[in-house]
Amino acid sequence: MKGSLPVVTLCLSSLLGACCMSVKPYDVDRLELSDYHPGPWCGLFSGYGATTEPERAQAVYTPVAPAEYGEILCETRSVEDYASCINRVAEYYRKFEDAPETEGSSTSGPFAVVMDGKLYVGSYRTDLSSGSFLVSSGTDSCTGSYNALFGSRSSVFAVSCDDGRTGSAEIVRDRKGRSGIGYISLTEGTKGKIVFGWPAAVAPKLAATP
Repeated sequence: MKGSLPVVTLCLSSLLGACCMSVKPYDVDRLELSDYHPGPWCGLFSGYGATTEPERAQAVYTPVAPAEYGEILCETRSVEDYASCINRVAEYYRKFEDAPETEGSSTSGPFAVVMDGKLYVGSYRTDLSSGSFLVSSGTDSCTGSYNALFGSRSSVFAVSCDDGRTGSAEIVRDRKGRSGIGYISLTEGTKGKIVFGWPAAVAPKLAATP
């Protein structure tokens, strides 16, 4: 009986993991922008960790629906332009989600931060022990970095902005591993959200649109 317990656990984990991986099929109409949040069993058995904030930032990876990328990137748009912005992000997502992975695309690429009512755009890079990003809104800029070889205890970015503000940022990859979301918090109370990887490549176009 004792010997069968690991087998039962493995089967249950595989079954629930498969359910969690298939709940948001990517062959559906991607213009149907609806959020999806799986239950706690998915986090326990499939490796999602958590899907609610702030625990989500510490997850190994998390499901991110196309709608969520759009909601973050379009947060600064006016009410009149919001729906159009969401559609542009959805169209971009549909066009590039199945593009072949290029060398370095899982460790570097576009990086966008929505904070202070502004859209900051730039790039990031990571490796096994360090990471950094640089973003600018056109008038303000912020950088973030961590390095486990020089004292950083986790992959939490230490953030510094050119206006003197400091803080921290965390990112978590989506299930495809080439992109994801994150959170930024400055010590004076400002909070923001992050999109990184190929979905953030549309951000400069959004920032350039009045």
